[in-house]
Amino acid sequence: MLRLLLSARRKRRMATTRLMRRSWRRSCSNGIRRELAETLARHLTDTLGDIVSHVSVAGPGFVNITLAREAGTLVIAEAAAQGSEWGRGAENKNQRVVVEYTDPNPFKEMHIGHLMSNVIGESIARFDLE
Repeated sequence: MLRLLLSARRKRRMATTRLMRRSWRRSCSNGIRRELAETLARHLTDTLGDIVSHVSVAGPGFVNITLAREAGTLVIAEAAAQGSEWGRGAENKNQRVVVEYTDPNPFKEMHIGHLMSNVIGESIARFDLE
């Protein structure tokens, strides 16, 4: 009896969630999404200025940002000028940092793709943050 009651509640909750998603999709049509994306693209173009070479809207609301070559050149020059101090800041000094990354799933066949997040996480965890 309890199982049936819980199952009925779960089905009702799932149906409510589905209805909410459908009403959101209907109320937020592709035109509204695209209009919002175009507004965001204009704002990004004005705000970022010379850092971007092109900001465009694709599809129903995706914003594509193309960085200017000069932006990359400036960052590389800044990093070279600051040397080992580049990227360091005192904002979070003496605070604990938790780096969370996954382990490969032992119940699946192992392949090189499983190692990517592990290698990235382990590399970040080994940074000397002092």
